Amino acid sequence: MAEAFYNSLRGQAGMAISAGIADVGARYNFRPTREIVAVMLECDLDVSGQRVKQINADMVEQAQRVVVLCEPEICPDYLLDNPRVSFRSIRDPFGRDVAGTRIIRDEIRSLVLELT
Repeated sequence: MAEAFYNSLRGQAGMAISAGIADVGARYNFRPTREIVAVMLECDLDVSGQRVKQINADMVEQAQRVVVLCEPEICPDYLLDNPRVSFRSIRDPFGRDVAGTRIIRDEIRSLVLELT
């Protein structure tokens, strides 16, 4: 969701890549859930073709800025030790219904607007 919001707002001025920590790809079956697709379509953003990626040290090294949306306690050292990394706590939408996913979508959109 963050990737779609950021890229739609910034256009050619910047690009975001969204990636999860640990087993997020497998947990999501490497695709956004139906609920995520539905709530993003409400914002005229189609994320149905996106793949859920797992973050790695190379991605972090190539990035100008990394915003992690989970607790630092579950993150690998290459995120914790990097001055370009900041942490924001936003719940994972996995397993939530459309209403719960919508709330998280709105939190993510607010964060992205703050950062752009």
